[in-house]
Amino acid sequence: VSGNLMSLGAIDFGLVVDGAVVLVESLIAGFYSLTPVERKNLSKDEIVSAKAKDVMRPVVFGIAMIMLVYLPILLLEGVEGKM
Repeated sequence: VSGNLMSLGAIDFGLVVDGAVVLVESLIAGFYSLTPVERKNLSKDEIVSAKAKDVMRPVVFGIAMIMLVYLPILLLEGVEGKM
């Protein structure tokens, strides 16, 4: 049972990390793809906001699909179902 409980905990952690990794990769790629003029004219907050808006919809849909795949876990009984 303990192995199964650890697997269920990893699912939650995976959902959070998956979205964060995609967002951070987009931000890093966005900073390197800017021209020097754009870097000078735009603040870091504006750049982060623009890049986050670009990937938020795919990230949300990706996380929703992962959650949908794990939906049958909600039907488990016993200790796993209580988690």
